[in-house]
Amino acid sequence: MVDDFIYFNNATVIPFLSAVYLLILITYLMKEIYFSWNRHSINLPKNLLIVGTSLSWYLGIVYFKGDLTFTLLNVVSHGVPYYALVWAYGNKKSYGESFKSSDWLRNIFKPQYLVSFLFLLLALAYLEELVWDGLV
Repeated sequence: MVDDFIYFNNATVIPFLSAVYLLILITYLMKEIYFSWNRHSINLPKNLLIVGTSLSWYLGIVYFKGDLTFTLLNVVSHGVPYYALVWAYGNKKSYGESFKSSDWLRNIFKPQYLVSFLFLLLALAYLEELVWDGLV
């Protein structure tokens, strides 16, 4: 949409900020190489998270310059893993004695209720968007 993003085009500041960004990126890469070399292993989940987040922000905001594209990329890169984490945590807790909740909530985390779980999450997301659009 028009005016969704504020474009800052200052010939003096942009090269400086680009250099700072490049310095941060190089520092991070050097740190990761150092730790990977000394530990003889790569922290793949952390680095994939950093790369995925960087790509979703860059592609959505810089390359495509669109809030809808950014939202789609952001939801996919954050929402899907969160669904999986909530499902795994709830599924683990539903079989343990420490999970004190009503039966319907405990049962929704069982594998045969995966569709119900996803429907509940989508219904809550839709409700949140409905409230947001109504208020804004």
